[in-house]
Amino acid sequence: MNSYKQNNSFQYLKLAGQHLEEFFLKSSTLQKELEEARVQAFKIQAFSRVLRKAFKKESPERLLIDELKTLSKSIEDQIGNYLYYFEMHVFAQKEADEKNISSSKKQLENSKDILLKKRNALLEKSHRTTSIISSILSDFDLKKYYLKGLLKELKSLEEKMKLIDPKLLEDGTHELRRLIRWVIMYFVYPENLFIYDENNINHDKYTQLSNSKTSSNDLVEIHYKSIKTLSQWVGELGSMKDAGLYENFIKPKKDHNVSQPEIIKLTKTILKDSKKLKPFKKLRKALRA
Repeated sequence: MNSYKQNNSFQYLKLAGQHLEEFFLKSSTLQKELEEARVQAFKIQAFSRVLRKAFKKESPERLLIDELKTLSKSIEDQIGNYLYYFEMHVFAQKEADEKNISSSKKQLENSKDILLKKRNALLEKSHRTTSIISSILSDFDLKKYYLKGLLKELKSLEEKMKLIDPKLLEDGTHELRRLIRWVIMYFVYPENLFIYDENNINHDKYTQLSNSKTSSNDLVEIHYKSIKTLSQWVGELGSMKDAGLYENFIKPKKDHNVSQPEIIKLTKTILKDSKKLKPFKKLRKALRA
């Protein structure tokens, strides 16, 4: 059965793949264009992380979706590597530290050269990504499988959250932020699929849902306060993350996991609040309703 017309909520994937193809054809290293391209890779990666959970391991469907996940992560990582050095250079300029400005500029230029050298390979990955997306859109009833996979993925991330060590930086605080950020992406990227259980909401860029073209009867109602809470945590952790990254950049440590007291304190607070507020559990409950 061709279910392409049933997958309107996931047409953004096709646009995301096309965006990446067009981006790598241009060989651009402009910050805003790189950031937008990275967002498109995140959209595809988030989708594949969820959908893969709906199928058995080693099944043809799972293997295909895992390939999509690997491709999009590879693209996102390469862009992210360049943007990391860009951000470190900006931090150095704000601090007006000539030594770090010079050092960060050199590393930024090296990262730029690497990105440009890999352009053709990244373009090929983008072509393959778009091809897989077209196949998935035409062969699957995605709403059913996405919601099935989402329930499993939320449970998996909830369990991973319990293992976070707040004393670690990269594998602790940063991993916590990535984990929470994924959950938000899972809900805000699909179009006309979800609706909040509250009205008259002041949205930020992390909580805005796209559901203006669909009757509310066709949308899956989800818990707004849980998404809002997760969004706040991402923002708080992000501010700390940027400062911590720069501190480690200018004063390299043998152990990249070494954190700082204020970051450890915030991480502990969020982990404690998560146990109390149970946002993952409330979102799973809404999906089952």
